[in-house]
Amino acid sequence: MTGDIKAMFHQVLVPRSDQSSLRFLWWPRGDLNSEPREYCMTRHVFGLRASPSCAAFALQQTAKDHGSEFRPVTATYVQRHFYVDDFLLSVGSQEQALTAAQDVQALVARGGFHLTKWMSSDKGVLIALDATQRAPPVRDLDLISEALPCTKTLGISWNAEMDAF
Repeated sequence: MTGDIKAMFHQVLVPRSDQSSLRFLWWPRGDLNSEPREYCMTRHVFGLRASPSCAAFALQQTAKDHGSEFRPVTATYVQRHFYVDDFLLSVGSQEQALTAAQDVQALVARGGFHLTKWMSSDKGVLIALDATQRAPPVRDLDLISEALPCTKTLGISWNAEMDAF
């Protein structure tokens, strides 16, 4: 199964002491004839070279700070199965998958992260998840009669129906 942290970089605060390095100018009401105002980013942004490592650190810190509130395997899933904002996990049963999904969602939420866009090669897992939390290709799919689509995960094509890359 896979999941994705929604707007991961924007969930990670930039320390106040570093916000000055993320200054930018903005013209009030888009009026380029007026004097621009100076602002500072307070959260990490996409495209900034340090954002992926800062966000990954924040996610790892979340597992470290809150992992003891969950089964030990849950913190391990967060520590070892995220690739920046993408979560990939293979388990042996539908029950393990659903428990992992619920626990990992709850753990990362402690750090302000929202894990969504779930995809699985097991239709039962997808049926059990809230449809609004599923990945777009399976959000409105009739999971009883239609085959699971091919999707991409980490840039690799995944045939979810056959569970093959």
